[in-house]
Amino acid sequence: MAEVSKNQVEKALDAVIYPGSGRSIVSLGMVSEIFIADGKAYFSITVPADRAAEMEPLRLSAEQAAKGVPGIAGAVVALTADRKPGQQQPAPPRPAAAAGRPTQQPGSSKVGVPGVRAIIAVASG
Repeated sequence: MAEVSKNQVEKALDAVIYPGSGRSIVSLGMVSEIFIADGKAYFSITVPADRAAEMEPLRLSAEQAAKGVPGIAGAVVALTADRKPGQQQPAPPRPAAAAGRPTQQPGSSKVGVPGVRAIIAVASG
């Protein structure tokens, strides 16, 4: 199999246009370092955090463009989105306690389980 260069993949990705800009994801500097191994291209596309959810079609287009390069059998493309410091998604609401389940009382450090005297935790790692 012929050796595939990063430049070949980058050239193919130059045809992928970022929606609404008229410019390629390569010219906009959105494509990370491209890594090629075992006939697969690995790279990520950095997208604005506020538009990350709607960028799946862009990711698929980039994946297809990379797969179109002779010698590339597959592509692993990840979307990444950077948030500015101080921007956080709101925490998901805490679920209400289910009826019949023991709950921890404020100020109490022990959680009781009816009918169980001791709980043993086992971990590996």
